[in-house]
Amino acid sequence: MLIAELMTYAATLAAERGVRVASALGIAPAKELNWAFEAGLGPLLHHATLADAERLPATVRNVLLGANLTAQVLQAERLDTVGEIIDICTDIGVPVVLLKGISVSTQFYPESHFRPMTDVDILVPEAGAVAVEAIALRKGFQHGRPVMEPNSHHREPLYHREKHTKVEIHTGLFQNPRLRQGRLFDPARVLLESVPCQIHGRQARCLPDDLQLAYIASSWTKDLSEQPIHPSLITPVFDAIHLLRASGGTLDWHKLFASLDNELAAASLYVLIVCLVRMNHPGVPPSLVAALRDRQSIIGERELRILLALIDDFLVAGRPFPFFNSWHVWVNLFKPGAHTGKLLMLPWRIAFPPTYPHRFNVLLQARRVKHWFRG
Repeated sequence: MLIAELMTYAATLAAERGVRVASALGIAPAKELNWAFEAGLGPLLHHATLADAERLPATVRNVLLGANLTAQVLQAERLDTVGEIIDICTDIGVPVVLLKGISVSTQFYPESHFRPMTDVDILVPEAGAVAVEAIALRKGFQHGRPVMEPNSHHREPLYHREKHTKVEIHTGLFQNPRLRQGRLFDPARVLLESVPCQIHGRQARCLPDDLQLAYIASSWTKDLSEQPIHPSLITPVFDAIHLLRASGGTLDWHKLFASLDNELAAASLYVLIVCLVRMNHPGVPPSLVAALRDRQSIIGERELRILLALIDDFLVAGRPFPFFNSWHVWVNLFKPGAHTGKLLMLPWRIAFPPTYPHRFNVLLQARRVKHWFRG
């Protein structure tokens, strides 16, 4: 499979792996190609196949080149935007920690534009968030349509009028109460343990590699538990792959385990690490899977098999199942409770999702069935 070969290439950036990516790209069906491009993997595919580009059809080469050039332009706009935000924070003495795509793209990817993203995320102390936002509004940013939820962990998004980029000023890493438990993602601890980094010629701060990996895993499973399946949900797996390759085996696993006091984060990291072990990522210690399995009680062997099947068929192969939204499976398997009980209740919760209003309404269910068969 094309994305599976690209994941293996990303782990080492070895030329021989690039040859295999080019071969897979040459025979990939149109649906799989579209899934990979929609996931934003065009620039990385271009990089992987550059040495063997002549083996590819001209139309594919042109699409890869176009994706790579477009990503460079968009990333330049994002880097300019984050530079403006860092300058604002520096001028008023507010520490700023880069989060998500803008952080991992500049720290771990071979070229920062290889990492697809839609916005710039930063973390600042709650006491300084209002001031940063106020100055940004005076300097050309503006608010879009309000999308805030009660007790949100970030301010209303800001949009740059000229660059058409989006910025989210976070005061916490998660809104989910379960991920707020313990000290792992406590905003004060995160700000304290953040490390210096440089971006676009400016000094800022980033998460240390061990905390970054836990954050990637937890954000990934959170999104999979809340959103319908989409190609972009494969991106965090590539983030982890590039992080472990770039860290060169220096990631402090002991420090990570010592701080891993959130069971949902431990379960999320367990699933992500198993995915990396299955692709033989050289940066993952062999004993890590057993250690993470024993660190949490949320995901058992049967839950793991179901989740890996979803990842293989939905995200990697790009074959979403048309009869249900996969997030119903994720959210229920990641609930605390007895493994057998969760598995027995899974078909019922898929058929009648608890978050759907009027889920027992006969007409509603008839429309869902009709939509399934049309899809």
